Amino acid sequence: MKHLLKSLPGALLAVALGACGGGGSTGDVAPVVATDNGFVQGATEAQVYSYISIPYAAPPVGDLRWKAPAPAAAWSDLRNANTQASSCPQAATPFGVASTNEDCLYLSVHTPKGAGPFPVMVWIHGGAFVTGDSSVAGFYDPSKLVPKGVILVTVNYRLGALGFLAHPELSAEQGGSSGNYGLMDQQAALRWVKTNIANFRGDPANVTLFGESAGGYSVLAQVASPLAAGLFHKAIVQSGAYGLASTPSLASAHTGNPTLKRYTGTTFGTRAACTDQSLACLRGLTVAQILAAQAGGDIGPNIDNKVLKSTLATSFATGDFNRVPVVQGTNTDEYTLLSASRLDLTGNPITDANYMTLINPSALGKTVDQINAQYPRANYLVASDVYDAVYTDAGLACPGRAAAQLLSTRVPTYSYEFNDRNAPMYLLPPATRARWGAYHAAELQYLFPTAPASVTYTADQETLKTQMVNYWTQFAKTSNPNGTGPTWPQYTVATDTFMSLNPGTSAVSTDFSSRHKCAGFWTAS
Repeated sequence: MKHLLKSLPGALLAVALGACGGGGSTGDVAPVVATDNGFVQGATEAQVYSYISIPYAAPPVGDLRWKAPAPAAAWSDLRNANTQASSCPQAATPFGVASTNEDCLYLSVHTPKGAGPFPVMVWIHGGAFVTGDSSVAGFYDPSKLVPKGVILVTVNYRLGALGFLAHPELSAEQGGSSGNYGLMDQQAALRWVKTNIANFRGDPANVTLFGESAGGYSVLAQVASPLAAGLFHKAIVQSGAYGLASTPSLASAHTGNPTLKRYTGTTFGTRAACTDQSLACLRGLTVAQILAAQAGGDIGPNIDNKVLKSTLATSFATGDFNRVPVVQGTNTDEYTLLSASRLDLTGNPITDANYMTLINPSALGKTVDQINAQYPRANYLVASDVYDAVYTDAGLACPGRAAAQLLSTRVPTYSYEFNDRNAPMYLLPPATRARWGAYHAAELQYLFPTAPASVTYTADQETLKTQMVNYWTQFAKTSNPNGTGPTWPQYTVATDTFMSLNPGTSAVSTDFSSRHKCAGFWTAS
């Protein structure tokens, strides 16, 4: 760092030295802060200092495409950390901005205005591993969490095939494993936090990793990954247990499956017109060609025997995971958003004529009669409600409960259900559905107030926002969400208790399993 200090003029050097020592700023100007690669100048807003888009790894371009993240280059001039970097490559969706720029491995740091040291919360965004970013514009406004006395770090990571392509030629090049580059990016960001966050007045010994949807899956993957040991101390998983028992093996990821739309491995190579499956062809593809080849398919982590050694369920059942306290939860009506975006908005609405075909009971290990017995059509107003209930329960609610059952035998675990069934819709055209309920990602607007100004909340919903922000930040501070609001008991298999996050007053619930038909139908117990 000495060579960087020498490059700064005297007045600026004095500010930088104050930041290095954990001091504040002069007046209300965001302090200059030293990182291991150079100095950064942030911006100030209300109660928050923000340092936007600091590189934590080298751009993964050229020969670095489909490799573990490399160290970021140092800079000698003061870096203006006020401008949002590009999203990682993705198609345009309601959940992310289109991008073809592979230079996207940046993180942002939002700090309170105070002496510190502050607990650190590292956010991993969702988006099915194919879309999304870490920006304020991407729904992650720090203005509620940070003033509670925590530092918020938000992270971009490689998405889609660029982040998760497993391929036999890549494995041959990289010692027998491939894929999971996006998870390795997240680990590189955590290592950056461990090295640098003290200079931002953060506590590197008190880091909470949290995320939603694919971000929640990522958090569980990091809890399971031996490569993430010691990089964080608590975990919050929001709607992320859907891959608990189904992470594909490296061998299956090497081939992919065009019938199941798993566009990895040689299936991806063929779709991208790399029929020789060579690395020269794959690395020669344009980003646009890669996005076209992955479009409409499923891609994400695999059991590469490096980042992940087994399914998450196996890791948690055997105790082979990073032992940190966990908050784990889901939303009451997860699938309304997912089915609307995947079916209704693509011209394939759910109707009485097709709902059972779309459910496809055999793919869930059930028969039509079994689904009808548990989810009789007469009990639901419209056919889409049946579809949504089945996939909410089978795909997210019951896997979330199973994760809590496994984790709670070894680490303190707190389970919740976000249960505001009148949560405003801020992601899709509201008129797409008559009822959204407590849909997938509905809780984000209660932690990050980034819904459009036209969205309004009742007094009880505002109370729920305050409760949730308090629970989340208190957990980050102490490993226990309690301190304000209704008492949230630890989850145990024997009590099977959830905190139902309701508008107005949240309350402990013990009927989660029966409402979501978990024990005896979707799960063994």
